[in-house]
Amino acid sequence: MDRNPQAGVGTAAEDARDAVDAVYRSESRQIFATLVRLLGDFDLAEEALHEAFAAALEQWPRDGIAI
Repeated sequence: MDRNPQAGVGTAAEDARDAVDAVYRSESRQIFATLVRLLGDFDLAEEALHEAFAAALEQWPRDGIAI
């Protein structure tokens, strides 16, 4: 039996990372396709996608995850 009260409890950064990973896996293709349609450029869309997820990794631990 694990008596550590912190066992299984992640930090805000770890929780945010897990959330970003989950959103990336489930939504990145649709987001990318939308960005390509909006921006008309694959490279720019890819850059915007990665910048958005990098911003989420920075902001979500600090500000929480807005749904």
